[in-house]
Amino acid sequence: MLVEEEPPPENEENMDIEISKSTNNQFKIESFLCQREIGSVKSVVKTFRPDFQHRPFCQKDVREHTGCINALQFSHNDRFLASGDDMHGRVWNVDELMVRKTPKPIGVMEHPHRSNIFSLEFDLENRFLYSGERWGTVIKHDIETKQSIYVANENNNRGDVYHMDQHPTDNTLIVVTRAKLVSFIDNRDRQNPISLVLPANSGKNFYTAEFHPETPALILVNSETGGPNVFDRRMQARPVYQRSMFKGLPQENTEWMGSLWSPSGNQFMSIRRGKCPLYFDFISQRCFVLKSDHNPNGYCNIKTIKSMTFIDDYTVATGSDHWGIHIWKLPRANDSYGFTQIGHDEEEMPSEIFIEKELTVLRGHRSVPNQVRFSQHNNLLVSSGVENSFKLWSDHRLPWSYDLPFERRPHGTYDLSAEEECLREMEERRVVEDALDLNGEMDGRACWRDIFGGDARTAEDRDTLEMFDPRGHGDDEEDVEESSSEDSDDMMDNEADDNHYFRRRRGPLQLFVRAGEEHLARMLEEHDGVENDLLEELFNMRRRFREESSDEDDSGDDGENGDENDNENDNIESSSSNSDSSDASEVGDLMDFDGDDEEEDEGDDEAAIEEQDSDSEA
Repeated sequence: MLVEEEPPPENEENMDIEISKSTNNQFKIESFLCQREIGSVKSVVKTFRPDFQHRPFCQKDVREHTGCINALQFSHNDRFLASGDDMHGRVWNVDELMVRKTPKPIGVMEHPHRSNIFSLEFDLENRFLYSGERWGTVIKHDIETKQSIYVANENNNRGDVYHMDQHPTDNTLIVVTRAKLVSFIDNRDRQNPISLVLPANSGKNFYTAEFHPETPALILVNSETGGPNVFDRRMQARPVYQRSMFKGLPQENTEWMGSLWSPSGNQFMSIRRGKCPLYFDFISQRCFVLKSDHNPNGYCNIKTIKSMTFIDDYTVATGSDHWGIHIWKLPRANDSYGFTQIGHDEEEMPSEIFIEKELTVLRGHRSVPNQVRFSQHNNLLVSSGVENSFKLWSDHRLPWSYDLPFERRPHGTYDLSAEEECLREMEERRVVEDALDLNGEMDGRACWRDIFGGDARTAEDRDTLEMFDPRGHGDDEEDVEESSSEDSDDMMDNEADDNHYFRRRRGPLQLFVRAGEEHLARMLEEHDGVENDLLEELFNMRRRFREESSDEDDSGDDGENGDENDNENDNIESSSSNSDSSDASEVGDLMDFDGDDEEEDEGDDEAAIEEQDSDSEA
């Protein structure tokens, strides 16, 4: 018996698009997959690239860490994402990150680090994870068993592990960039790492060293003072390519923070402290200065060391101190438009070639984003920084994402207290979400409770976020020489409000500090190993002395006051010398990327105490 087939729908080509259109714009997983994988039914072969200029970007927060996230890395097949801190490395399935409401890592590495994790890298087979810490140790983990394979700390006296890069073809070789040394770890003979011997003029404080993606004999090395240069591992006496060969290179002195090859290896990008990023194109032999749109929230790179990423060979992105992720589009090698030249004529080389403004700036971070990574296979941008969560960015709507950022006011611009500001933010967001819910548009979106509710251990630490807030117009340019660990101390010196509070870096103790007692509080904060009760005792002793000295007659008790000051200074010095050397502080370790370990000048501290005591007597 023959069964008559039903006729096809009249508009079969647009059937998938009709599926995506649901009442009240509610989220449907079919529409998400259809839009992501097909895009347009008229195109059979489509090159997927995110449209940063014409499509709104959604963002999705992933909470699991209990502190700042200083390291992110995609696996070589883009299937996994590694995130690091809380002294542990975590591995995530990217598909689950994109689809699940509250994704969980597929593995938390069992072997902890002694300090904060600054770099991560996968092997070529995506079976092992390398993690490097602040104190120079590199641990190799088995992702399936979550156990460590080995711990390489032979060169841990060479400084922080800022970067690691796997050889593109040899799975046994990885280059490790420490502050004072660039070395190669060969798994066949890891007990004898090979150091990269560079000329003396290559600079100090190395931040990145990366194999060329097509010719791994070439290595792009970046140091703080020497900048980016390309070396041949077989001939390390001098660089093969120097940045001086590029037209339009700025001649100003600066501090360099890192460099990165493009996917093809025909370009590389570099970021600088206090200056705009640079883009080097080997094909056209040009160097482009990536300018920022002139506004108070433009690009700024001073407080922390940041990473960068390539969307493709001519699209780059990096984070900013003003909480944005800046994305630039570069002209191709044979393009003669899209940029501006200064000092260019037929005989004179251009003194500067720059891109006038960004393609776009992604807003949504509530503090400084340091790490930025892009997955070409998933068209997914991932970023992290001072916050306890990391973000997924996509120009297609992800399940449980949102497109209206949760804004936060910088410290010092509050109309109310911090607690009242949090309530104000929550109430304003509730009004917005209620309006969306009336239109049926909250289905599949993340709400305020999803982002800021739940486990208190992974919740946002507002004190940490505010520690890296801008302190006023023009301050960023003046703080180029400051390390980020000094930012928390200098906030006291520049605060005009006498009623602000100072929070210990570790522990719940909060001390209310008056304008005349900043120095003592700063000294107590530096000696982090002192117990809370001793800190309170020292602080109260100082406060009582100030009250007593103000009540006494200036002419009659100068000698007694001087003796009391001396005894107090002796007590402070003895308590400081007897306190054990504490672990690196939470915020200081997470965000202080200064390669040099500077010793404190105790003599200056004593002189400052005596000077302050004399002022109090007067």
